Amino acid sequence: MNIFRMLLIFLVFVALNVYLFVRGWQALPGMAWLRLLYSAAFILAVASNFLAIFLGNRLPVWLGSLFEHIGGYYMILFIFLLAGTLLADLLRLGNHYFHFYPEWVTQNYARARFLYFGGLLLVLLAISVIGYFRFGNPGVVELTLESNRTNG
Repeated sequence: MNIFRMLLIFLVFVALNVYLFVRGWQALPGMAWLRLLYSAAFILAVASNFLAIFLGNRLPVWLGSLFEHIGGYYMILFIFLLAGTLLADLLRLGNHYFHFYPEWVTQNYARARFLYFGGLLLVLLAISVIGYFRFGNPGVVELTLESNRTNG
């Protein structure tokens, strides 16, 4: 039963990543070099966890550690990317029925998709940089606590 659950989780993970990849691909303009770079980065990010898990003992330590870091970072970004992509699709679906997009967006839909995609990546980059520095430099607050309780 555990293998079935693991296989199901793996298939859901793969399906969601295919969804993210396709939606990202559709947001990019038709420049071959940009799509190649996107494909390579996406495949590396998704495969990093699996490479670290299944090949970690056979790889040099630095490479296994690199795959662990890339894969771990991607797992965090995965949630945000999924939320941003689902939001974009919900907005698009809502616009289909209620027509609330401005005229500029409907006339330049390919550019608007690319700007949304780039904006999402910039927001995630900003959150990542802020999180990195906050994690590396935690704020320490000293508190003095008094209690009327006696040891006994």
